Parts: sequence; C-alpha cells; structure tokens
Amino acid sequence: MTEFLKLNAYVKSHGGKKRVLSYALIGALCGLIALPVGFFSGRSHGYRMAVGELSATRANAHTSAPMPASGAVPSPTPIKPQPVQSEASKPTVGAKEELQASIARMTEDGGLILPTRTFVVAGDISLIYLRAVVPVEDPEVFEYAIRCTCDFAVLQRRRVLLTPDSKVRGQFSLSVEVRTPVGDLVDRRSLEIGVVDPQAGSGQSFQMLMVGDSLGHANHFPDELANLLRRPGNPDVTFVGSFRPPGSTVPHEQYGGWTFRHFNELFNADPRIFHKDRSPFIFSGGGDKPVFDAQRYFDETLGGVRPRNIHIQLGINDAFGLLPNDSGLAAKLDAILRQADLLIAGLRKALPDATITVGSVIQANATDRAFIESYPKEREELRSEWRWRQVQMRLARKMVEHFEGREAERIYLVPTHMAVDPIEGYNPHPYMVAAFDFKIGNAVHPNNIGDAQLASAIYTVLKAELAGPVIH
Repeated sequence: MTEFLKLNAYVKSHGGKKRVLSYALIGALCGLIALPVGFFSGRSHGYRMAVGELSATRANAHTSAPMPASGAVPSPTPIKPQPVQSEASKPTVGAKEELQASIARMTEDGGLILPTRTFVVAGDISLIYLRAVVPVEDPEVFEYAIRCTCDFAVLQRRRVLLTPDSKVRGQFSLSVEVRTPVGDLVDRRSLEIGVVDPQAGSGQSFQMLMVGDSLGHANHFPDELANLLRRPGNPDVTFVGSFRPPGSTVPHEQYGGWTFRHFNELFNADPRIFHKDRSPFIFSGGGDKPVFDAQRYFDETLGGVRPRNIHIQLGINDAFGLLPNDSGLAAKLDAILRQADLLIAGLRKALPDATITVGSVIQANATDRAFIESYPKEREELRSEWRWRQVQMRLARKMVEHFEGREAERIYLVPTHMAVDPIEGYNPHPYMVAAFDFKIGNAVHPNNIGDAQLASAIYTVLKAELAGPVIH
C-alpha cells in the first residue's frame, strides 16, 4: 500500500513537528490499467456471484464425515517437527525438507489460525480458506480432513464451505485436521458452528458506523453489506458517518492508508496525503491540544446520532511495513492491539451500550506478481507476497486471541481473515477506479468477489449478535 509509505512519515513526525514529505511515491501506481466498465455493473451482484460460484463447485466436493458424539477423533501421535530453515536455504518444492520446514513453522507459529466459534446464516454460506489459516508458505504441502456433527460442511481443495439449509438451527462442532501425505497428524483444531435464524433482527431499526482504511474507502464492501441488509428478514439499518466518496451509497469513516493510530491521534495533517486534516474523532482542546472526543463527534459532526453498531476493519496499514524476521515483531504487533483498544475505549465512552465488531486483518492477493506490479518502485521486501502473509497471519492470530470471547463487553470478533479468497477474490493485475477518489491496487484490495465475501462475514456476525442468547 503506497498510502502506508506516505502515512508512515506522519507517524515518525507525530507530535506537531512539521516534516517535508516526498511526493515521489504518489505516482508509484501510475500507468495502471483502467478497470472495465463491467466491473461496476457486476459489483452489486458480487454476493450472488460468489454464492453461484460456490454452489457450482459443490457437486465435485467431498462432504465431511460425521464426528463421533464425544467429539474424539482417533489419530496417530503427532510427528516431531524439525527446526525452521532460513529463507536463504529454503528447500526445493516436493522435497522432504520442505515438509519438515512446514511442520516446524506450523508448530512455532501456533498451528491453525481458527477462532473457537464461527457462524453461518441458515440458507447462506460461510467460508474458511485454508491458505488463510495454515501458516506455511504452501498449504498444499499438507493434506486436510474435516469432521462435523452437521451434514452441511464441505471440504474442497482450498476451503471449507458451510451451507446449511434455511431450516437448520442450532450449534454444531467442526474439526479441521492437518496431516502429512502419509497420514501423520500435524495439527487439529475444533470450532463451534452457530447456525443463525435468517429472520434475526427483523423488525428492528438502528444506525451503524463503519471505521476503516482503503478496503472501505471507496465503499466497495460497505455497499455490499448494505445490499445484504436490504434483503427480506433483516433490520432497517441506516449507515452514518461524515465521509461519502463519489459513487458510494452509504457514508462511513474509512480512509485509504489509515491505521488505528491515525484514528486515535491524527491532527493538523495534510489532507492531500491523509484525505482529511485530522481524525474525525479528534478535536482541538485547550491550547490547541488535540483531544479524542467521540461524544463530540456524534453530537456535532453527525448531529446527535447514536449508532447501535460500530464495525472496525483496520490492521493492514498498521503492519504492512513490518518484516517477519524482525526480532521485535511480536512487540510491534502488540502495540497495534493497544492502539485498537484505545480506539474502542474512546468509542465506548460515548456509546456504552453499542455493539462493536472488529474484523481480523484479511489476507492479500496470493501471487508475488500482484505485489511486484503494485509496488514497482518501493522497497524490494514489499514486493513479496510471502513476506506480507507471514506478518498478516501473525497479526490475524493475535486479533483472534485478543477479541474473541468478549461478548460480555459487547465486543465481537469477525474472523474476516479466513473468509476472503486470496485467488478468486483479487484481480491478477493492478487496476484503478476512475469514478472514485481513491486509487486501488490489486495486491491488498479485493475485487468484487472478495468484497462480497468480506461483507458477508461481517453480515453473518451482525446477524448472530442480533439473534441473542439463542446463538450465544
């Protein structure tokens, strides 16, 4: 994200000291091909396209075997991993050393990046992409198996597909196994699946605020979410916010290149770089000292609205410049979560009863080519998909661990990291949307299918929360 590189200059100079910023990076994506007009006509159908694509492949899928009532799954003793090899001595594909290095990485990184619970709306779909939850360079070095107490879980080559009938309700248990080609167990995780009533929230009316970065800046996934909520059986949701870019249907607070910290601190900034001169939640205090005041934002900027729901989708820019071999990576990722907590606390102070959903950082385009073409003039390490995926997966794991199980605080994890297809959910080459005010590259910005999948994951958790104790 070239936006990150510009914003990084703000972080380094934060505190009111002005600093000369180089604009050489602004042209980094110049010469990108224009997006065909058909993209726009197809966006509103993105969700249906994704559903149709999934339905078409189900005929060739392997359904899961029923899990024993006890939940126990017989298996051999896990094999002992060998130490991870350095990038310089990366083993040949298909070699024994590749398998051993992958087993070691799985063990060191903590295994599958799965929440303990996920949801699916009856009659809809939910997805778990293996590449997004298996923290190795090539997940196909392993073999996979699933067992479920349900009959609607399907294991396909790259994903687990959940497709309950519209009449299904209740809680089910899903186990995902990772094995070597000869059957040795590498990892196994179980998660609960809650099937949500498609009528959950019907008849209710409330407002919703979305806070985020370039994923929602031009309203691609927000518009998809709004479309889902217009279907029969849903609450009447009015989206609120001070920013509504050209071509969008709903307002929000989502800006290209922004981080948790920008929402917490940005003040007296250059709007040519940051899209605004300050965070929407930051106001001038005594002596021009910036103050985070969400109450004032809701009262003055939005005219007194009190949204019931807030969704936060951040994390890419916070971590995009980090390196996986940095000995201080864990501490830097923890610092990101502290900024997330500050943002949530500030919003919570103004809205003590609001439901706050937080999306885990999503995986990017699956190819190196996408990064090379998107960032041709940036640092060489930014042009590696695997470099970013290692950082992204570690942040996603931390976000899952940090935000899951906090329903008593009215905080809900949305496991968006596992819901967006890193192949079909992205375009193969960079593109630019001329109708919007934000330039979009293909490396970390999904296409219409990916946007629909991201919106669907948020919609599902929103519906689950509205279903109340029946699900929770």
